[in-house]
Amino acid sequence: MTAKDPIVAGTALIGKVGIDQATANANEVVIKSGTVTAVTSITNAVAVTNAGITTIAGAVAGTEMQADIVAALPAGDNNIGNVDVVTGPTGANALQFQGTVASGSAAANNPMLNGAKAVNAEPAAVDANDVISLITDLVGKLITLPYANPENFVSGTTAAITDTTRTALIASQGGSLRTYITQLTVTNSHATVGTMVKLEDNTTTIYQAYAPPGGGFVITFPVPLKGTAATAWNISPVTTGASIIANASGYKGL
Repeated sequence: MTAKDPIVAGTALIGKVGIDQATANANEVVIKSGTVTAVTSITNAVAVTNAGITTIAGAVAGTEMQADIVAALPAGDNNIGNVDVVTGPTGANALQFQGTVASGSAAANNPMLNGAKAVNAEPAAVDANDVISLITDLVGKLITLPYANPENFVSGTTAAITDTTRTALIASQGGSLRTYITQLTVTNSHATVGTMVKLEDNTTTIYQAYAPPGGGFVITFPVPLKGTAATAWNISPVTTGASIIANASGYKGL
């Protein structure tokens, strides 16, 4: 404990710095009956040797009065002097937290586990560069593209199409939601007539392939086909006479 201001000459009480067993208040040390000469020395000081505080004996280092604490402070709720809270180091020396058990060990002692937000519908979009939570389904399975939570899975099928009529495959999801197609299956049951088949985002052709007589095709899209918001997916055969049935699956999202 250091008093930074110069000590003023005089014979009055200087201050309370520790514990003085000789006083009625056992929580104070009082330097009394001393004489201060200028700012360089104290004479006739009361000696204190309690609670780990060394004896204060008639000398001043420069313009400061100094008391050294050489043992543990006694238990209590009071602070000695000003207590400042400072921020820790940054970068490689930053304050770090870790769990109580290592990866691969049995969970115990309230380990720090990664958290996510469980959802059963598409969350609202945030702005670019915003912080956002990881999301899972309702049992904690992490949701990642190209797929969604099960509540957002969609699929559709058509009846047999024997002409070039544009036919709805998966209906609009409404609002700002889109339908993402991950798989398309087309069969052609006609024995002799084949046709090109177009998969359309409303009226815009996004994908097309040939369905031969008595055959068809199955295609999985590693990158899902992204539809327009609030827009249906349709199937359009190119040739009249084939007998086309289409099936598609995917998910809805923003």
